[in-house]
Amino acid sequence: MIIEMQKDFFDSLSTEKVGHSCFEPMVPVYQSGMRRRSGQDTQEFRAEFYKSLSVGQRALFGFFTFYDHAIRSRDEFLTITVNYLSGQFFSIVKRGAEYFGIERMQNLLLEIEQAFNEQNDMLNARIDELYRRLLEIAPYTLGQIGLYVQENPEEFICLK
Repeated sequence: MIIEMQKDFFDSLSTEKVGHSCFEPMVPVYQSGMRRRSGQDTQEFRAEFYKSLSVGQRALFGFFTFYDHAIRSRDEFLTITVNYLSGQFFSIVKRGAEYFGIERMQNLLLEIEQAFNEQNDMLNARIDELYRRLLEIAPYTLGQIGLYVQENPEEFICLK
């Protein structure tokens, strides 16, 4: 997907905001396509949409679709995690963190996956701890994504 961005605007973004600013233009395209589809057709659209993205854009899309919801609240963290694990989208989130080389986030995502898959009596307490850690490493993660995007803008956008 070709996403154009003014070079001056790109250069003015803080490192923590660069990744999200490259992700945001994908959202309305995705949402619009999903609204026009129903049933099985939505799965086909998802596959087509995903294929239209560059490898870097896939990493951004996979990561931020989870992150933007999970960071909002403990309840939303719980809901989006269960949703992504049941739909097998969580692997895309993990690949996004791996693409950017963010080991702290990769490790946390693995722990989240393991905790939710175990579903034992301790899960409620673990959810609080995992959510707290997500909030804790979020600024670092956004900074690492931003640095990668700033060093490799051609993987994500077309600067004008």
